[in-house]
Amino acid sequence: MAKKNEVPGMGAESDAAGGSMGQIREILFGQLEREIHSRLQKIEQLIGRNAKDSSEQLAEARSELDQQLSDLAESTSASLDKTIEELSTSRADAQRDVEELSKELTSSLERVEKQFENELKTARDRLQKNVDALSGNLERSVEQLESAKADRADLGDMLIEMGMRLKGDATLEAIKAQVNKAQSANVVKNK
Repeated sequence: MAKKNEVPGMGAESDAAGGSMGQIREILFGQLEREIHSRLQKIEQLIGRNAKDSSEQLAEARSELDQQLSDLAESTSASLDKTIEELSTSRADAQRDVEELSKELTSSLERVEKQFENELKTARDRLQKNVDALSGNLERSVEQLESAKADRADLGDMLIEMGMRLKGDATLEAIKAQVNKAQSANVVKNK
């Protein structure tokens, strides 16, 4: 096998020349090569430290981010729970308000119904009194007619008067005056 600095086909001479070439190379580039080698080692060490520091910083950042996400999730969950609780309370309050309004409305309707029934009863009672009064007037008129043995004309006038009273006509007084004159004339005639 050929040596590293050996040129094939040159033999021992090339060993001596190669050795001197290595020395020349060492003299010319040795110091520079060692400095480059030293610098490369320092750069490798610096890159290694930086990589380690970056890795640690990245792990810390990831841990910090995980903690922040966890805190955010907890606070969001707590906020959401609070909002849900507030909505539930608001819904319960609204339902209670609706129930109260429903009770108030029912109570108001019952009061209006009772008031209507009372007014209807009062109107019915008044109507019954008016009917009773008119009935009494009719009976008295009939009795007067029977006792006075009034003729058909007087009886017709009385029925017209009664109709006018029921109707509430203002011409009733004028008719009464005429009826009284006619009765007076009949009484004078009959005598």
